Amino acid sequence: MDFIKGHTIKPNEVKDDGRVLFTDGTNNNLYANEKTCKAYGYRYVDGMCVAFQPQQNVESIKLNTAVKGKNTLHPDTNVHHVQGYNNETKGNNNLILVNGVNHIVNRDIQSTAILTGIGGESRTHGEAVLNAHNLSNTNTIADTATSVMNAGQLSTIIVNCETTDNTQTTMTALVNQPDATGVYTDYIPIPLNSIIGIEMYISRLEVGGTSGTAGNFSYRRNQQCVRVARASTTFTDFNTKNIAKLGVNGSFTIAATDITDEEGIAQRVLQVKVTDRNNVINKWSAILYMHILRTDLSF
Repeated sequence: MDFIKGHTIKPNEVKDDGRVLFTDGTNNNLYANEKTCKAYGYRYVDGMCVAFQPQQNVESIKLNTAVKGKNTLHPDTNVHHVQGYNNETKGNNNLILVNGVNHIVNRDIQSTAILTGIGGESRTHGEAVLNAHNLSNTNTIADTATSVMNAGQLSTIIVNCETTDNTQTTMTALVNQPDATGVYTDYIPIPLNSIIGIEMYISRLEVGGTSGTAGNFSYRRNQQCVRVARASTTFTDFNTKNIAKLGVNGSFTIAATDITDEEGIAQRVLQVKVTDRNNVINKWSAILYMHILRTDLSF
């Protein structure tokens, strides 16, 4: 097909889902605007140039489903709202909200949201990905979710726990149900070949214990950067600020380790660990803002 006068791209391929991908003669997998799409005789629907609209297969999708656009939803994805294109859920996902293009919700993740952008990935229960940007495709949208490897995103994650003595305790991510072993998730998966800026606000509230004073508290902010190489993880702790307290602070640390999850998959993960005095009952809560820049270049 020749270029139409006044247009710098032309149709190159029609995908199985009806999407029309364009080329400028050098770069493929380009998306057309409405004017160009209609100039070549196609329809422009929901921000996408299409040759036809396929029937959405919802027979295997379970409860309270809302799907708009072409997405790949695993059969055991429950209670979700997904709109956009090329978004994918990996399975055993519940309470999912996804909006945008090329996003991924990893297997077994519950109660998560990816709100906008291109190429975001939810790795942790209760995670909210506020925005994502595929840096390798600034002017185009990648054709498949798995091709998105150079990307930045901003995520927020809340972790909680209780301590009753001076035993170091790992805080757990928000999740509706424990995993197959009966344990609530106490780690935050992180991608290899990445730089992660972390800003964490952590609260401690004494509620009892023979040595505790109900109502004593501490509220602190911690900022640091994490370099996640294949062989090691390096932390650069910028500062910790005591914002307010009544009584003592208690202590915390953010650490990295390698695990093998229940699916047999090796992962690098972060854990937030806290400790305080014996015979003091504390409620702990922390919110982490994580600015993640990941790449497909190994280092």
